[in-house]
Amino acid sequence: MERMELDAVQISADGSFEFWFNDGDLFWGHAIHVTGSLDKGPETAQMEG
Repeated sequence: MERMELDAVQISADGSFEFWFNDGDLFWGHAIHVTGSLDKGPETAQMEG
């Protein structure tokens, strides 16, 4: 967690959200993409790129 860096946040009118993190080279430079909703919290996390 110390090496990860928040890169972007998107919140939609329906309460869904997306967080994008820089992986700090933990996963060879991939982005970490977290999605969810304000009601349910985080629902998915995956590496991309």
